[in-house]
Amino acid sequence: MMTPLRPRTVLVTGATGFVGSAIVRALRQHGTEVVGLVRDAKKAAWIEALGARIAVGDMLAPDSYTPLIPDVDAVIQAAQYGTTGRFTRKTAKEINYADETMSLALARACIAHGKRLLQLRRPWHRMDHRRDLVHPITARCGAHEGRDRTAAAP
Repeated sequence: MMTPLRPRTVLVTGATGFVGSAIVRALRQHGTEVVGLVRDAKKAAWIEALGARIAVGDMLAPDSYTPLIPDVDAVIQAAQYGTTGRFTRKTAKEINYADETMSLALARACIAHGKRLLQLRRPWHRMDHRRDLVHPITARCGAHEGRDRTAAAP
């Protein structure tokens, strides 16, 4: 059974980042309960000040965030792997590995618990080879139209 179309509680990964923080603010302004997943709780005091809850997690450690899935209605994946220094092929591989690790773990957990997942994807990261878990859908698709959102794309 899928969750309602208008989520009551949303898990936002990367909640202190550029995109994630804007999502947290917008959701809270509209009265949505938010769980903000962050790397560093010290940088997230403002999230609690908005009335949201924080959870600390690591993109490379799915056990640090997948247990949160049953308690939310939807997940917005806005996390970005933190790197320093020059952007190199090695850095790109590290970012892609972290992004795919989190994306697959979230997709599996959301499918298992019937939750919605909005995946904000990086321009250099593609998961076309994982059609069994992630596929493009429009905002109008969903359980309310009799479609199985967990079905693999053709």
